[in-house]
Amino acid sequence: MKWSKEEVEAKLAEIIAEVTGFEPEEIQAEDSLSEDIGIESFDIVDINFRVEQVFGVKIGDGMFCNFRDIFENPKLIDENNFLTPEGIQEMKRRIPDLDSSNEIENEGQISFAAMLAQVKVHHFVHFIEMQLAESDDTP
Repeated sequence: MKWSKEEVEAKLAEIIAEVTGFEPEEIQAEDSLSEDIGIESFDIVDINFRVEQVFGVKIGDGMFCNFRDIFENPKLIDENNFLTPEGIQEMKRRIPDLDSSNEIENEGQISFAAMLAQVKVHHFVHFIEMQLAESDDTP
């Protein structure tokens, strides 16, 4: 099935609403997943599973909204839960839209929580669109 951007946005809002108790129409593209919607790490697991089921895409280790490997890697996050320069680069690789944020350029002095607060619904929509496009290209 081909999904339009509007359909992806609407379906993702439904999924997030099912997990969080919000109404789908309350979920906005610019909402921060953690700060505005209150999504916790266990919610991400549930949302990722539902996204995989609905859209037929895979959200594996090292992909968008699957950050456990970053949090557990001392090369990517220090003992104070600040991202290292390598950790910032890995977050930028997973979510390229974060490059435009001023906070991300803080010379490694951004906490993992602050980074997650920058992840918006529209980043997730973009990720799903990229995964769908890749699956369309696969013979």
